[in-house]
Amino acid sequence: MAYVGEADTGISKMRFIRNELGEPDDSGRRRPVPIPDSEFEIEVDTVLLATGQWQDTSWLGPEVSKFVLDKDGWIKGGQPVRTDHPSLFLAGDYSIGASTLIEAIGHAKTCAREVDEYLMGERRVMDVARIEGSLETGRTHDLDSIPRQANPTLPLDERSFKAEVERGYD
Repeated sequence: MAYVGEADTGISKMRFIRNELGEPDDSGRRRPVPIPDSEFEIEVDTVLLATGQWQDTSWLGPEVSKFVLDKDGWIKGGQPVRTDHPSLFLAGDYSIGASTLIEAIGHAKTCAREVDEYLMGERRVMDVARIEGSLETGRTHDLDSIPRQANPTLPLDERSFKAEVERGYD
């Protein structure tokens, strides 16, 4: 993958090359091998990096990391959107870790409200819940708030470098 653009105009395209799995190595793992002459480009104006299972904090630098990372180099807990810096926000997996699509959408809405409030200087968007009567839907008020279900994880003694820790739901 490569970014294509000019310093004065920013990114305009992303360049990719198709891959296929190579032969297994000594550990049995098949690694991606580039397919010759398979490069292609996609026009873009914004790139949001959101891949992998862990946050990559190597790009932050000391000026930013002091607002985002704790003394051990982990993302600071507490506020899911705001950081210790007033104009720096965290969103999605970078803030709350791996989650469901519904939770990610909800977090995106929360983040958008926080950024809007910061930029506009006032809270302009209010939370609204519309619940139809239970006679119409059969829904009762105890369903208004359903606690988050914990995602099953691999036990500590079974974890390894290559093991996926979050197992997902059955």
